[in-house]
Amino acid sequence: MEKNKVLLYGAGKNGAMLRRFAEKKSIAYGEVAAYIDADPCKQGHIFMGLPVLSWKDAQKQYGKDFYVYVTGGEQVGPDIIHFLLEQGISPERIINYEPIEKRFGCWKAETEFHALADKNGITFGACCRFADNQSGKGSQAEGGCSGPREAAEAETLRAVRQRLLHNAQDIAEGTAGERHRNCSNFRERYYFRDKKIRVLHFVGVGPCNIKCSYCQIQYAGSDNDSFVPYSGRPNFSPFPVCSEILHTLEREGTIDENTVILLGCGEYSAFKDGERLAELVVNYPTRLLTNAVLYSPATEKALENAGLIICSVDAGTSETFRTVKGVNAFDKVSENLREYAKHGPVELKYILLDGVNDSLADFEGFCKLADEAATCVEITRDGFTDIGETYSDRALTFLAHYIKYFNRQGKLSVNPERMIRESERERFDRIMKELE
Repeated sequence: MEKNKVLLYGAGKNGAMLRRFAEKKSIAYGEVAAYIDADPCKQGHIFMGLPVLSWKDAQKQYGKDFYVYVTGGEQVGPDIIHFLLEQGISPERIINYEPIEKRFGCWKAETEFHALADKNGITFGACCRFADNQSGKGSQAEGGCSGPREAAEAETLRAVRQRLLHNAQDIAEGTAGERHRNCSNFRERYYFRDKKIRVLHFVGVGPCNIKCSYCQIQYAGSDNDSFVPYSGRPNFSPFPVCSEILHTLEREGTIDENTVILLGCGEYSAFKDGERLAELVVNYPTRLLTNAVLYSPATEKALENAGLIICSVDAGTSETFRTVKGVNAFDKVSENLREYAKHGPVELKYILLDGVNDSLADFEGFCKLADEAATCVEITRDGFTDIGETYSDRALTFLAHYIKYFNRQGKLSVNPERMIRESERERFDRIMKELE
């Protein structure tokens, strides 16, 4: 029986991002040998160069003589730790073990800090259903979680953090239930006992150099597809404020080396200071949301340390890419993504737009790019404008092909059947059956 092996629990986007980070953390415990995942579609596949095992198969192969590194993150990590403890794994064998507790709560309101930086200061927030967490009124749909709000000039980062802690306390005591009643994130489950900031999101760090048809971020590129770094406001750089936020939170001890940093939306690489932003977060596990129009050496370095590129391609042909994105850059983006993939994990997203990017040519082109560059893939609806819309049979057929193709490869980071609406379920099930 093999001993002194480390198994990573969770073969999704977090598992991809944390592979190298976990190896550094686990070096004293043994060799990282495999992933464990509860999703049958991932089991039996190779992910990030390692086999993906079920819990049952992991026990058959290693008994209980292994250590576990939980990659599930703030959303599912506590539930995974609870499962491991129930299975008889001692806390000493969970490398990144933290105490957990069962209660009602909201992991977003308690552990996320959204920070938008511009020359006027910062924006902050987490859960828009909890008014005390924000300095302005929420504008998201009732029950939703997310949405940064403009901070008052006198608001300090310490005061912001105190508000997050008060949120957690209010939720724990049951006094926030009315405000959270419609939020799917507010429920009874296991949570980490230590309510530190686990996700620091530098959102909206700048305008974008392409103009996606579904996006509300300011377009700041050019009409001649030159894709030069943004220079419309030469006196503005988000770097100083982002740097101040990060260093303040470090100094106060409200984040640590395990805190995941999200860089984007708004294209950070479009600024001449974009490299400094990527360098700023290089020592943290980092999700880098980029359109990959410009290649960034600093992003490459962050990717090599503990990063994950997330790029919404939304097309498989140059023609469709230009229709969706407003610029002719499909070949350039594909080239950059293939280069990034040599240095670390890449997640390719596909926002499915009915009648726009649901052709067979787009499906084939995207699959080819994903085969060359993607560690994992995700398909979603348009979160900005697709409110209650119903997909046509053509779009549902695209989705069915997508699911079947990437299921066979074990690359789906999120189960896409969750995006099927009740009004589409019967037609979708029929299409899936026809493809068998």
